[in-house]
Amino acid sequence: MNKQTDTTGALDRAIAKGQDNANSLIERLRTVTAERDQLIADTEAAEIARKEAENALVTAQAGVELGEASAEDVSAAQAHFDELETTAADLPAKRQRIAVLNAMCEKLTDNHRSAAEHLQRLQDDRREAQLEAVGNLAKAANQKHIELTEAAEAAAVEVMACAAVLADQKFALQGCEDARRYFNSTIRGDRPHRIFQNKQRIADEIGLA
Repeated sequence: MNKQTDTTGALDRAIAKGQDNANSLIERLRTVTAERDQLIADTEAAEIARKEAENALVTAQAGVELGEASAEDVSAAQAHFDELETTAADLPAKRQRIAVLNAMCEKLTDNHRSAAEHLQRLQDDRREAQLEAVGNLAKAANQKHIELTEAAEAAAVEVMACAAVLADQKFALQGCEDARRYFNSTIRGDRPHRIFQNKQRIADEIGLA
């Protein structure tokens, strides 16, 4: 039973450690995924803004030629486009970071899957150990029941044997009492008188009286 308890305790500790590891991995995966998704959103927004600024500059330049825009409009559009170009200069680094984060997400996902599978195996082993422990307890209880039943049966046989002896003694005592009563009643009754009369009659007949 102590060995069973030690096994169960070791599995419990391993399960707790495995659960902590799985939780840590999933939390890390959430953090990395959130960073990646934010970078993707920022990159897409920067690319869209840059494209819109570029289109606005082209439109302003065309408008000057058509007399629909002024040089100031072109200058403003150019300044806005240049600003976005400066901001977009870090887009390659962001894309590289996104690629790294994607690889990290894949690795963390694989690690979490492995950790979850390992944890599931530990939990299965724990359930099997628990079932085995319950089975052992049931076997022990059944064995104890058998032992108690056998002891009760032996005690019952012994009690019945004692009862039989007591009953025999009672019958013997009752027989002695009955014999004693018969003897007393015979002595006190008329049987001795009849025996005496018979003896007297025989003595008279043979002339001994």
